[in-house]
Amino acid sequence: MRKSTKSAALVDGNHLLYRLFAHLLEEKDEVAQQIAMKMIIEMSIWLPLELYRECPVMLPWAVRNPNCRKHTKDGIKYPENWGAPNENGYQMDDNTLIKGIPRSLKVTGNKRGSQLIGKRIGKSFVASHIWREIENDENLASRIPELNSFVPNLVWLPTQISKLSDIEDGIIQDMLKHATWEIYRYAPVNPKYKEHTEAIWRKLEPDIGKFKSLKKFDAKNLLFFESTDKFIEKRINITKKALSFIEICSNGSSAPKPKMTGRYAKGLPLVSEANLEKLLATVRKYVK
Repeated sequence: MRKSTKSAALVDGNHLLYRLFAHLLEEKDEVAQQIAMKMIIEMSIWLPLELYRECPVMLPWAVRNPNCRKHTKDGIKYPENWGAPNENGYQMDDNTLIKGIPRSLKVTGNKRGSQLIGKRIGKSFVASHIWREIENDENLASRIPELNSFVPNLVWLPTQISKLSDIEDGIIQDMLKHATWEIYRYAPVNPKYKEHTEAIWRKLEPDIGKFKSLKKFDAKNLLFFESTDKFIEKRINITKKALSFIEICSNGSSAPKPKMTGRYAKGLPLVSEANLEKLLATVRKYVK
């Protein structure tokens, strides 16, 4: 018999790992809850509470847009557009602006024997949005500017765990919502931001019933990026710089503009005056 010369398809080991985890977590039973909780306690890394207090929305002028990178769709070639403003003036991002925010920070926590404590994240960690779909909103959470960089809506996870968190109403997603609720919901926030953060939480509250029956998280068992005064001050100053740039573009001033990414600097002055005013009002809410 003549042997086939067709080569066998390649198998991605990481994909196998994802499929195994997804199968183990299909049912939200006691075993699945224990596995999911173990994964989250051992491998999720959260932003500092100090950052939430002083900079609860880190990039209020930016919004997620996966199509901003050069790509081809339905035979049409779309140019590179990362960093440019959309029609409303929000800087378009593919998660690049967010994922690097805590890379300089060490991981801290009370978890004995953790291989992460005292180290910084390297490859294969993903900045993951915890809420994907929002009740009564047709937009995904990351496409809503204030939710895109809302500290409680972000967690850093190994790639395959991050993929599991994208399963809508899956147990990993539900338990991450539960964990972030326990960490941040009643954590102190600068009084200047209190009204605005409460408005964001109200968008997320309809999901409470989905995870309240799950095992309770103790935030003390979780891993966090270690905060520093320098880190917090840097985040605040970046927002102030963006606000200053938007103000100058909005009022047509000839004052020197703070340095921003090239596409944003070139495109923002072309955004309509009405949309610039709306953008300005949003960003001002998150600057002391």
